[in-house]
Amino acid sequence: MERRKFLGGALTGAAVLGALQVQATTTPNTASNNQVVINVRDFGAVGDGATPDADALQAAFDAAEGGCIEITSGTYFIEKEVFIKSNTIVQGKGGIILLGGHSATLRLVGVTDVLLTGVIIDGNMSQWRSNQQYTLPIHDCSNITIRDCHVHNGVNAGIGVGPGNSPSKNIQIVNNHIHNIGTKSHPNGVFAYGNGIAITHGEDILIDGNYVHDIYQVGCINLEGTAVNNITIIKNKCHTTTGKAAGIKCYAGGEDVSATNVHVINNHLYNIGDQEASSVEPTIWIEAGDGVIVDGNFISDCPGAGAAGRIQVTSDSVSRVANNTIRDCDGGAIFVNSAQDILVEGNVVNCTTQSTLSGHQVPIYVESISHGEGSVRVIGNVIRDAPYESIIFNARSSGTLTGNTIVRPNRKSTSFSYSIGSQVGFQNSIVGNNVIVDDGNYQGNFFYNFSGAGHADMIYQPDVWKVPNIATFPKYDVNANPHFIQSEIAMKPTPPTAGYNQAGRVMLSTDLTKGKIGFVCVQAGTPGIWKAYGSIDA
Repeated sequence: MERRKFLGGALTGAAVLGALQVQATTTPNTASNNQVVINVRDFGAVGDGATPDADALQAAFDAAEGGCIEITSGTYFIEKEVFIKSNTIVQGKGGIILLGGHSATLRLVGVTDVLLTGVIIDGNMSQWRSNQQYTLPIHDCSNITIRDCHVHNGVNAGIGVGPGNSPSKNIQIVNNHIHNIGTKSHPNGVFAYGNGIAITHGEDILIDGNYVHDIYQVGCINLEGTAVNNITIIKNKCHTTTGKAAGIKCYAGGEDVSATNVHVINNHLYNIGDQEASSVEPTIWIEAGDGVIVDGNFISDCPGAGAAGRIQVTSDSVSRVANNTIRDCDGGAIFVNSAQDILVEGNVVNCTTQSTLSGHQVPIYVESISHGEGSVRVIGNVIRDAPYESIIFNARSSGTLTGNTIVRPNRKSTSFSYSIGSQVGFQNSIVGNNVIVDDGNYQGNFFYNFSGAGHADMIYQPDVWKVPNIATFPKYDVNANPHFIQSEIAMKPTPPTAGYNQAGRVMLSTDLTKGKIGFVCVQAGTPGIWKAYGSIDA
C-alpha cells in the first residue's frame, strides 16, 4: 500500500484549519437559471399519507428539472422509487415524504447540481422487508447538497452516499437531523441495522453540523467502503447508540485501499455504547487510514465494555490524534494498533467513572507499531484518575513518550500497577513525563520496562496536585538528562531497591527548600546504587 507523507510532523491548529478550509470550500452549483417553481400538488399528489403518490411526485420532479420543486404541507406516500433530476432545488415547505417500504425511496442516481433543503423524510421502518436500503440514497452523483433536512425512522442508513460505478464527488451534508435508524426488534423479523450517515463510495465530502442520534448497531457516521477520500466530519453532535454501534467510524475496505485525508474535527459524542451489548465498538474508529486527523473532539459518558479505545487507530499511517477530551467513559481511551508515523498529542483523559478496566482498557495503549523510533509519538497528554495503568507500550511498539502528565494514577491501589509500561526489545524514548499523586503511600510504580531497554525519567510531586490549572504544574526539563535506562522505580519517598538495569533518577519534589528532593543512581546495576540529592543533609 502506498502511503503519502503529507503529515510528516506535528500540525499546528492553524495548519489543521487551513487544511480543513481547502478541503471544504467547494460548493455545489445548485442555483438554476430556470425560474420555474413546481408544487407537487399541481401534478395530482394527494398527500393524505395513504394514497400512493409516487407517480404524481415523479411527474412533478420531471417537470422541475432545471428549476425548483416545493414539498408543500401534507404526507406524501411513495410506494416505489422516485428519482430527482439534475439541476434541481428541492425545497421542503412542511410536507413529509413517507416511504412505502422495500425499494420505495426518494433517490439521486447519476445526477449533478442538486440541492435538498428543509425536506422531511419518514423512512416508515415497520414496512421494510429488507435491510439493504438507504432512506435517502445518493449514487454516482456530483455537486449535491443536503441541508436542514429531517430524516428518521429508517433502516440501513439515513443518508447514504454510494455504492456506485464511480465515487460520488463534492457532496455536502450540512445541519441535518437524522435519528431512529435501525432497530433490534423489527416487526417483519428483519435485522434492521442502522447508520445515521453512511459513505461507501465518495470523495470530497463535507459532513458538518448534523445532529445524529438513536442509531442501532453500526454507527452515527460511518465511512466504510472502497473509495473514502478527502472527507471532513466537523461540528456534528452524535449520541445514543444501541448494540455495538460506533459514533464515527472510518474503514477503507479492500486490499491496498486506504481512507485518505479524512478529518474528524470538533465533534461532540456522548452516550455512544450499550451496557446490554456483549461488546461495543470505539466511539471514533479509524482503520486503514492515511493522513487522518482526529482533533478537538469531545467524548463523554459512553457505556459498554469491550472498547479497547474510545478513539481507536488501527493500520493507519501519517495520522494525528490531538487535542481531544475523553471523560466518564467505560473502556480504554486511546488505542493505537498496527500503525506507523502516528502522533498522539495534547489529549485529556479523565477516568472518573471508576470503572474496572482490564486488558487493553487503559487510558493510552499502543501496540504492534512498525519498527523505528518515532513510529508513534505520545506527547503532552494529560491522564487523570486512571484505575490502574495509565500508558502502555506493548508488543512490537517503538516510539517516543514525552511531556505527558499523569495525575493521581492507580486509583484502585493495586501493587502491580505502573504509570507507564513498555514491552520487551525496543528502545522506546520515555523522557520528561510527570507523575503527580496526592498519596505518599501509593503502591504502584512510576515506570516499568519489561526488558530494561529504553529511556525513562519520572517526577513525583505529592504537593502540587491541588493546583487547579494543569498548566501551572512544574515541568521537568526534558533535555536535562535524556540518556539513561531505568527498569522499575517504586512510587514511594525512598530509593528503589529492585529492578533490572537501573540507572537515572527519581524526583520527589522540585522545591529545593524541602531538602531531599530525589534520588540519583550513582552506580548502574541490578539493582543500582542510589543516593539522595538536594540539600547537604538530605
